[in-house]
Amino acid sequence: MQLHHHRSEHWIVVEGIARVTIESNVKILKEGQSIYVPVGSIHRLQNNAKIPLIVIIMSERGKRCVIEMVKIKYNQAQAY
Repeated sequence: MQLHHHRSEHWIVVEGIARVTIESNVKILKEGQSIYVPVGSIHRLQNNAKIPLIVIIMSERGKRCVIEMVKIKYNQAQAY
């Protein structure tokens, strides 16, 4: 898990299936779908499928990029 203090992001799934966690919300995104990641939100992008995942990550230009990694205890065996 990570967060950015000074920028938001927009993720677009080009290929594959993405499991996206933003704060406590989990969404499954497929090819052609996208999601907005607000400034300061704890987030994670996962590929739990056996097929490759290609994602375009867009962020605000010119914003200072400081990534804070957040340790959160979770069960890695969870399926979706």
